[in-house]
Amino acid sequence: MIRPFSSSAPLRFLACLAVTAGLSACAINGTPRLSAQGPGLTEGSQVRLAAKPDASEDERAIGAALKDSFARHSITLSDSAPVEVDYTTALRASSVGMARAANGDKADWESTARRRYLLDRCGGERSRVTLVAFDRATGTVLHRSTAEADSCKPSPQMVAQLADQLVDTAIARTSDSAN
Repeated sequence: MIRPFSSSAPLRFLACLAVTAGLSACAINGTPRLSAQGPGLTEGSQVRLAAKPDASEDERAIGAALKDSFARHSITLSDSAPVEVDYTTALRASSVGMARAANGDKADWESTARRRYLLDRCGGERSRVTLVAFDRATGTVLHRSTAEADSCKPSPQMVAQLADQLVDTAIARTSDSAN
C-alpha cells in the first residue's frame, strides 16, 4: 500500500532546515593574504614605532599587537632607533576591491573583491593593515608589507594575527635576502 505522507517527512524537512541553516553560517575564509616589498627588519634590532596621538580604536589595537609581536622577535622599541615603523589599518566591505589604473582597459588589482555566496549570512568585512619601515636619517623606505583578511566581524585575535604575520614577513625577508 502506498502512503501519501510518510511519518519521516517532518524529520526530513527539519533535517533540510538544519542543513540550510548550517550552510548559511559565515562562510568567510579568514586566511590572511600578504604582500611585501623591500629587504625587511633584522631580528634583535631597534625600531621606533610611529606615535599616533589621534589613533582610532583599530589603530591602537594594531599598535599594541605590533608591540607584542616585535617583543617576541627581540626587536626593541626605542625613540632613538635608526628605523621608524609606521602602520595604518583600514576596514571596508569585503565585496569591494581596490585596483590601480593600468594601461589600456586593464586594472591592476591590489585587493580583489570577495565573492559572495548564495547562503552567506553576513556581507563580510575586510581588515587591511599596512606596515612601512623607513630609515629615519634619509627617509628611504626599507620595507613595506600589507596583510588583509576577511571575516564576518573582525576580532582582536585576527588583528593580533595580522600584526604577527606582518612582523614575521619582515623578519623572513631579511633572512631570505641573507641566503
